[in-house]
Amino acid sequence: MHSIERRNDYLYVSMRGEMSAAEVHAAVLSAVARDDYFYLNTIYELEMKSVTLGLADLRSLRDKITAAYPAGALRNKTALVSSNELICIVGEIWADVAKDLPYEVQVFQTLEEAEAWISPKVSARLLA
Repeated sequence: MHSIERRNDYLYVSMRGEMSAAEVHAAVLSAVARDDYFYLNTIYELEMKSVTLGLADLRSLRDKITAAYPAGALRNKTALVSSNELICIVGEIWADVAKDLPYEVQVFQTLEEAEAWISPKVSARLLA
C-alpha cells in the first residue's frame, strides 16, 4: 500500500506492508505523474514488511521513470528512508541503478536526516 502527499517543500511517498515489484512501480510512477513532481524533490519512506524486487525490476523501473520523466524538471533529489537494514541495502542498489537519472538518490535511516538533505529550509532550521 502506498500514499502520496505534499509536505511543505517536498513530496512524501509512504510505502507500507507487503509490496510486489508491480506495486512499487505503480507507487513511483504515481508520484512521477503528479504536476508538482516537476519542481518538488521526493522522500520515499519505505516501511514495507517485505518487498519482492530483483535487479531486473529495478532496471525496468529506471527505464519507466526515464520515459515518464517531465522534460525540464527542476527537481534534483530523491531520498529513500527505512529503518530496515535490508530495505536500505535494496535502496543502495537502486541508487546505483538510478545513477543515470537526472536527480541524485540517497538512502537514510531516519526521516529527519532525509528532510535535512532534501530541503535547504529544513536543513537551516536544524542548524539554528
